[in-house]
Amino acid sequence: MVPKISVVLPVFNRESLVALSVASILAQDFEDFELIIVNDGSTDGTLEVLGGFDDPRIRLVTMPTTCGNAIARNLGLNLARGEFIATMDSDDVALPERLGKQWRFLKAHPDVDFLGTNLFKIVSGQSFQQEHAADDAIIKARLLALTGVAMIHPTTMMRAEFLRKHGLRYPMVRTDVDHALWIEAMLRGARFAVLQDYLLCYYRHEGNLTAESGPDHAGHQRRKTPMRARLLGLFFPKLTHDEALAIAQWMEAGREHAIADVCAAITAIRKAAMDTTSYWGESKAEVIGILEAQFRGAVQALQGKRRPA
Repeated sequence: MVPKISVVLPVFNRESLVALSVASILAQDFEDFELIIVNDGSTDGTLEVLGGFDDPRIRLVTMPTTCGNAIARNLGLNLARGEFIATMDSDDVALPERLGKQWRFLKAHPDVDFLGTNLFKIVSGQSFQQEHAADDAIIKARLLALTGVAMIHPTTMMRAEFLRKHGLRYPMVRTDVDHALWIEAMLRGARFAVLQDYLLCYYRHEGNLTAESGPDHAGHQRRKTPMRARLLGLFFPKLTHDEALAIAQWMEAGREHAIADVCAAITAIRKAAMDTTSYWGESKAEVIGILEAQFRGAVQALQGKRRPA
């Protein structure tokens, strides 16, 4: 029997955390789902932990070697049989009503292709409510930030038919595979929404792939720059590639900036702000608001409050 929802959960070396994540899915009050766990060549005790679960809804696939986040997720997508596909991370916990509430919303709103939720962000044992805008146009605009202010990936449920129709899979990037997929979906006419219910406990810790304290944090920030430059070119087609890149480089956290680079970013932001047309369904006011904040930061840098290199 084909399940209504396929939950895709990739895992790599999460022996101390994955049991809670899996258990939270198995405890959902909506029971018509399959849980596709892709063990991405874990070298710790992850596989043994997973072997302790005995539930017919689990489909466990173990890759012979570590292939990375995008490939693991795409394998899960290829195996998914459900009408909807829910994403899940191996260190987070879904609240019991998550799948049911998302399923009911998507059934009632056939125009929505990607649905996120609000969440509880857990940092050093403290819980904070994290809210996201429900509106499609604002979500699309906030993709430019590439900081999780648009949606949080493990809260997402996707319409499988949309992925099939457009041949969509996670792009082969090392990090930000979620944003990379959402950008491609936006270009194909996807509509986004966020349920205002808090349906996930989202844990931030040193083991996160994008952790600020991680050894590759600088590289992670650098990899955002071409993605931001691409979005800027889409949202502001009158910008040249160099102008879009100047803004994107200024937005890169931790980057050293020469004075000439800051000036180039300021000039490009001024030019972009003159274009108020929405080309991809994004809220242009929201996008310009993001750029205005960057403009203020650049001006402060030139004034010596945040000195560029």
